[in-house]
Amino acid sequence: FRLLTGKPEEAEVEYKRALDIAPDNEGLHLKLAGFYQLTGKSAEAETAYMNLAALKPKDERPKILLGDFYTFTGQRDKALASYRQAVELNPASIPARDKLIDHYLVTGKLEEAEQLVRPILEKNAQDLAGRFFTARLRLAHGKPDEAIELLQGVIKDEPRSARAHQYLGLAFVATHDLPQARRELTETVKLTPHLAAARTALAAIPL
Repeated sequence: FRLLTGKPEEAEVEYKRALDIAPDNEGLHLKLAGFYQLTGKSAEAETAYMNLAALKPKDERPKILLGDFYTFTGQRDKALASYRQAVELNPASIPARDKLIDHYLVTGKLEEAEQLVRPILEKNAQDLAGRFFTARLRLAHGKPDEAIELLQGVIKDEPRSARAHQYLGLAFVATHDLPQARRELTETVKLTPHLAAARTALAAIPL
């Protein structure tokens, strides 16, 4: 309420009071971190996420959130370290694994991504995440036709996968099939209206 009525300083005080009452409440730490991000206080937001990670040293989720913060702020090395720590804390964590693979793909570390994706498909050839990441690897290696085939299979099994539609659209762009690309990217925007990358790619098609 304080924030919405234009009183961010008072809002910060209330969040901190809440944490004084319940210092172990994960949701309150996230509220405070989100508040700092919203008000452009990156250093304070980083501290809030780090405090949560220190509060739960054996839980991989705070490390994932810290990695997401670093990704959002363009601190790729710190993001990578956080995602790796999350995987080390819980090697069975699928969210941590997927965040690390995604980071490798976005930063062009294809060999590292492939080393993580291969065991997924060896365990289960029909794994959706494994097929999705394999398609992205194919696209990154300049094989859009193979990526299209894989992504169409993912979408058949998971029609509301916004990211599968997004990368299928990008694969169609790579093959110069712009009508199909427009259709897939339009579907992505419908499913995730706030995904800037999809809107940018969609806007680029008429150009």
